[in-house]
Amino acid sequence: MRIVGSDQDMTATVRWFDKDGQALSCKDKLATLEDNLEELLEVALEALEDAAVMGVDTEAARKIFVDEIASLKPRFTSQNSDSAGTVAPSNRSES
Repeated sequence: MRIVGSDQDMTATVRWFDKDGQALSCKDKLATLEDNLEELLEVALEALEDAAVMGVDTEAARKIFVDEIASLKPRFTSQNSDSAGTVAPSNRSES
């Protein structure tokens, strides 16, 4: 795990930007985003390994994962930067 504010982080490429294209600088936001990414990658790796153990083509599984992630839409949207977020209806069916 990368420690935000460490020497390692200072030389890292900026990857988190706000909706105006400006690099995020808040250490708490950056730490949360990096933690979330680390958790997401761990779950994705476990799912890919499960697929491999079950005999699934891992390239096909990876494509499905990428396509599904690319189709995600935030549940919370805001009309403008001053308004509070509202919950958008889910477009995924519950199983």
